Amino acid sequence: MRGVGAFQALVFNSAFQCTAGVSSSVNHSLTELAPVAVAVSGGADSMALLLLFKELLDSNNLGEQLIALTVDHNLSCSKEYISTVQSWISQHQIRHEILEWHHAPLQAAVEEKARAARYELLTTYCINNRIPRLFVAHHAQDQAETMLMHMMRCSGLRGLGGMRPRSTYNGVEIVRPLLGVHPQELKDVLSRFKQPYMTDPDNLLEQFERVRWRRMIEQNSDINVCNMAQSARFLQQIEMQIEASARAFLNENLLESSFPRKAFFELMPIVAQTVLKLLVYSVTKKKQLCSFGACENAYRRLSNADFVAMTVSGCLIRRVKSGRIAVTQEKQRKQRLSEGERGFTETTLPNQRRMQQVQ
Repeated sequence: MRGVGAFQALVFNSAFQCTAGVSSSVNHSLTELAPVAVAVSGGADSMALLLLFKELLDSNNLGEQLIALTVDHNLSCSKEYISTVQSWISQHQIRHEILEWHHAPLQAAVEEKARAARYELLTTYCINNRIPRLFVAHHAQDQAETMLMHMMRCSGLRGLGGMRPRSTYNGVEIVRPLLGVHPQELKDVLSRFKQPYMTDPDNLLEQFERVRWRRMIEQNSDINVCNMAQSARFLQQIEMQIEASARAFLNENLLESSFPRKAFFELMPIVAQTVLKLLVYSVTKKKQLCSFGACENAYRRLSNADFVAMTVSGCLIRRVKSGRIAVTQEKQRKQRLSEGERGFTETTLPNQRRMQQVQ
């Protein structure tokens, strides 16, 4: 289990029955966590997480360390929505900060832009207030939806593993303690607190892919979202082991942006493809790793005996002397070619238009 301090262990192991009598070790861990920032939209999930933290922190005399962060997206009906959430949080005597997104009229990709702005505002607040982590309330059904969406896109292990219990955005740790929890349990928590919650009308619009998957899950009683969330954790552990093997290979074999071709193909294919993924990420400094499909295709092309060069997500991958494979930025292509490594010249390499661009 990946958790932050003893709170997440308490959440997963005691099904949210956070009561007084928490041990001193838990108190110490909570002190290290403080201040605790929770992203709160007013929905059932985030309200439940906020009140669970409130209960736990109050029982350890740390209630004043809790901060609820709500983003006002300045979209239709957002002011009324925010006002309601603000009144609820005020009733619980929780510090509440409202972060406004100022923007020009939006014509397209509203959901994507709003999500990016939301995380930007939340993490910027955390940075400015020296808060190292932000807690969000994604639960097991959110995880199941994410896995299904990625599966339909032929994602690799990273995608199939869904959301991570911990990730980083703008240097702030994003913590998801509820990924193994069914959403009904969170509604039960709110019933215990007699706390109402908001329902986002966008969650009913089937024009959004996630909403369509949610409907499918809710209409199929054979789908166990908690089991899917558990499978996601298993896949994450497998990915970690594969990535560790890939990093060990690079630590032992990488020299001046190249590695030995023979040793590379002695690796399991999935490990070798991860080597390529890590190298491309390192060379390009992109925020996201290149896709599993791109690395799989690159691996297949590298295995050809007559392989010379190709591009992958802004990187040039090519055979060089001494049986090695080099990975460099694509913009260095002409410079490298002019050096005449392995006797290759511009005319012996495939024309750039014909060279397959893997994205």
